[in-house]
Amino acid sequence: MAKKSKTRRKSFYKSLPKVELHRHLEGSLRLSTMMEIAKTYDLDLPKKAEKFRPLVQVVDGEPYTFQNFLAKFTTLRLFYQSPEVIKQITRETIADAAEDNVRYMELRFTPVALTRIKDFPLAEAMDWVIETAEEAAEEHSVQTRLI
Repeated sequence: MAKKSKTRRKSFYKSLPKVELHRHLEGSLRLSTMMEIAKTYDLDLPKKAEKFRPLVQVVDGEPYTFQNFLAKFTTLRLFYQSPEVIKQITRETIADAAEDNVRYMELRFTPVALTRIKDFPLAEAMDWVIETAEEAAEEHSVQTRLI
């Protein structure tokens, strides 16, 4: 009976409309997307999810420290391989927020982090995020502000 009650509560909370005031684009990549990008761009990273996950997520058994959290961004920043990838990540971040029933979101991003690996022009990378976020926000009915 307790499991059924927990499932109902989880479903109830998921259904509530939400506001998210501090989501980082650079930390919102789907594991499946990262693995796909790693394969497509032949990044030197583990091919299996269980070996890959600790490089990009804080997992059980690791220290829950700010330093450990920030260390994951070293690997996360390897994935910004093309304008298409940056746009895909932006679209997916807003789609995932909509799936969580987020109605308003403030999405933070660091243009320098998006451009560093491939030396993309800063203004262009900002435009990719801004334009894609506007389209995805409208498509998914998530009011999105960029920081």
